[in-house]
Amino acid sequence: MVLLATGTRSLLIKILIVLAILLTVVSISPLNRTKMGFASANRGSVTAANQRHRIAHWLAFGSLAFLLSLLGRNIPQRLLTTASVAALGVLIELVQHALYHNPVETWDIRDDAYASLAGLLLALLAISVKRITQI
Repeated sequence: MVLLATGTRSLLIKILIVLAILLTVVSISPLNRTKMGFASANRGSVTAANQRHRIAHWLAFGSLAFLLSLLGRNIPQRLLTTASVAALGVLIELVQHALYHNPVETWDIRDDAYASLAGLLLALLAISVKRITQI
């Protein structure tokens, strides 16, 4: 069964490349993220800025994992892409630490990993629904 048509698949790959580059550049850029409302707050803080920051992580890493999982042809490929998205989150946090000497934000790494898993699960659900409707 073909989940994505060839044209759709190549368009999705292009979108994913742009999304991954954009995610990396925006995450590492030296913009004053506090003014944008995306700066990390203290662990456990329930401020509006912290909530926006967490939502941004969930949307970015969850959607990246979801779309990459749709490209996978089997479970091992989908698991590998999910782990890769979570690893990208770790790498971004380590680069931020190295460039700006801020503490490694382990709660961001946690949110990235959970969002990646959620993206995988949503992709698996979408794939299952598509298969069921084709019966």
